[in-house]
Order: sequence, then C-alpha cells, then structure tokens
Amino acid sequence: MEKFSLFSEGQIREWYLDLKKMYQQINIVELPFDQDHILPEERVAAVLGVSKRTMRAYRARKRLSFLKLEGQVYYIKVLLYAELILLCLDSRKDC
Repeated sequence: MEKFSLFSEGQIREWYLDLKKMYQQINIVELPFDQDHILPEERVAAVLGVSKRTMRAYRARKRLSFLKLEGQVYYIKVLLYAELILLCLDSRKDC
C-alpha cells in the first residue's frame, strides 16, 4: 500500500490536528457525529487518489474501517484519519 507513503507531512499534520480536536470533543462528551463526519466512498477515493475498485481492495484487505448501508459505503472521518495516519507511519518505518 505504497500510496499512503505519498502524503505530505502537512497533510498528516492536518489530519492529526483534526483527530486531536475530535478526540477532545469526545472526551468532554460532545460526541461530534453529523453528516460532516461521514464520508462517502467516492470522496475518500478522490482524496486518496485511487479508484473505487482500489477502495474495494482496501476493504477486502481490511485496511480501512467502513460502514455499508443500503449498498452504499461510508467512512467515519475520525476513524479514517486515525487509520491513514497509522498506515502512513507504518509504511515509513519499513523504509
């Protein structure tokens, strides 16, 4: 999954700061969960620069957590950020 190692430090930092903010909200029982926190697969694929077919492969390999409702695939932003950061950091350890 070399694609994730191509994210810039700035992008990873942005995800980290968003994740930290969401985590702080969860800790004070202000659970952020509205339509802004649910991402459709098409949007995630566009951000990652991959096709829907590649997204299916990631799901099959259990690389990213997802929800499937009425045939549509969705990702929860906070989980996606955490998983992308971990995948990116893991890929850099191998270098």
